[in-house]
Amino acid sequence: MSKYLYLPLEIVYRENDAKSLFAFKALHKGWKVIVAPKLELYKMLEFLPKGTFILKSALPSELKQIQDLKKYGHKIYSLDEEGVVTYEIFLQGNYRYNHETVSLLDGIFFWGKKQKNIFNQNMPEHAIKSHLTGNPRIELWKRYSAKIYKKQAQKLRNMYGDFLFFPTSFGIANNYLQGNQGVELSFEMYNQDLDEVEHFLLGQKENNLFALESYLDLIPDLAKSLYPQKIIIRPHPSEDSNVWDLISKKYDNVNIKYEGSVGPWALASKAMLHFKSTTSIESNLMDVNTFTFLPKFPNDMEKYELHLPKNSSIVLRSKEEAISEISKYFNGDTSIKNPDLKESEWLSFRKDISESEEILNIIESTSIDVPDSKIIGKTSFFRELRSYYEIFLVFLNSSLLIKTFLPNRLKRNKQKIKYGKRKYEGWSFEHNRDLLSNFAQIDKVKPDNFLIKDLNGKGVLFERKN
Repeated sequence: MSKYLYLPLEIVYRENDAKSLFAFKALHKGWKVIVAPKLELYKMLEFLPKGTFILKSALPSELKQIQDLKKYGHKIYSLDEEGVVTYEIFLQGNYRYNHETVSLLDGIFFWGKKQKNIFNQNMPEHAIKSHLTGNPRIELWKRYSAKIYKKQAQKLRNMYGDFLFFPTSFGIANNYLQGNQGVELSFEMYNQDLDEVEHFLLGQKENNLFALESYLDLIPDLAKSLYPQKIIIRPHPSEDSNVWDLISKKYDNVNIKYEGSVGPWALASKAMLHFKSTTSIESNLMDVNTFTFLPKFPNDMEKYELHLPKNSSIVLRSKEEAISEISKYFNGDTSIKNPDLKESEWLSFRKDISESEEILNIIESTSIDVPDSKIIGKTSFFRELRSYYEIFLVFLNSSLLIKTFLPNRLKRNKQKIKYGKRKYEGWSFEHNRDLLSNFAQIDKVKPDNFLIKDLNGKGVLFERKN
């Protein structure tokens, strides 16, 4: 008999390494663990043994998926991957946590006290399901990242020298789908009337656009000041990279790269620059100097301040200060140092705990023992057929003439589908195998005690040898 744990990935580059660490920790407690991109995992749903799913969120738009999991007898928990750098308003009401979805969950794990308290006040009838655990990503950053990314980081340093790393975060204003899609996608995600937050979302877009224009003004002059040292820009997967491409074409020392997870790039860099990015926590915990440029916003935009990424960073308030301080640091000024990141109301952070083990101790109480399965990795014919059906619909929609006559339920946006596929870039069996070996080495346990199996290129199964 075995107990199975399922860890679907929404954005591979963001979640894969921490989910693999969580899988490694679960092996010690006797779990068999499948880590896979979400859509690939759901194609296997009919053939998966009953087990425990840990989802990255429980949004109203995910209700059907959660109902499917419940139908097949799984235990379901939510670990909000986006709940650490966010606004209170999105955690209130019936938006990010929806009464219908939460009623189907067995538990919810929170990054910090703030998120948990807002949830409990908003849905007191479900307060018993809420748990303050932190997130395995914190555990990865504070204990493992500097070691597992060491070789990758050295290769990047050899290629680019001392560089400034700039992961962008302007998706709501500079969306990959262009236009007002950054806001519209939020409407679709919450899947309901957004009267209460629509004004806030539109204001957030204006704030984001103001910052984007300020950074577009800063980067060229910063490139001149740092020359010949490079600036590596990593556009967020939700962003249109054209605005950054234009700068890179004008300046030899500005490169655009979207390869691998953020961790190795941040670790390899001399310093990191960001605007309200979760990566600021990661780089701070890896002891990489982290700068944020916060231009002087109009007074009515003060409500869009986010304290956690600011408290993780060296704050620069003007273009001139940004160029001066970053340039001084690159020229050897060792007095410029990160603030010490400590536990806060938004972030549960203690050096003496394992966030993974905190979560595992809770899900143990609802684990399901079932016979071992030999068909994991097999996909449902009808779910696979559905994916080909979607490809066919995209083909039909590529003709403007045909699209005109298609009913709305058959219309598809090719760019939106391409945008969705970007989330799964970087999936690799070899990468997960190497991670398992690295985690075992760091924790001083024998790698030979564990196995990792390729599930037909659609995911991986972690298990402990008998």
